[in-house]
Amino acid sequence: MTAKLIILVFLLQLQKITKATDPLFVERPQTVHTILNKTAYFQCICSDCVGQYWELNEGSPSNAQNKAKGVDADGPYFLSNGDKLYNLSMPALNELNNSTITCYIYKGATTLPSG
Repeated sequence: MTAKLIILVFLLQLQKITKATDPLFVERPQTVHTILNKTAYFQCICSDCVGQYWELNEGSPSNAQNKAKGVDADGPYFLSNGDKLYNLSMPALNELNNSTITCYIYKGATTLPSG
């Protein structure tokens, strides 16, 4: 019983450490100019990373409000050189104009935020 409790405490401490891990790299995709009601596409590519997540206006692109507007994030897609490609697409709508998009890339053992 004591051994199980020690392992559980260790795992909880490890989870706290990994959640506190800062992203290796933060990328702001280039500004995209598109026509109203068309789709804007953004890409994030990483090498030797364990994962990635997008942030749209300081929130998840997969939250209900963004999904309802047609925002979609997908990936990873594995490139021939071993890099990982992640995509974000969003319609060019007035309410999404001047949105802030950030790509967070993680390297090493970490816990990624959930959508």
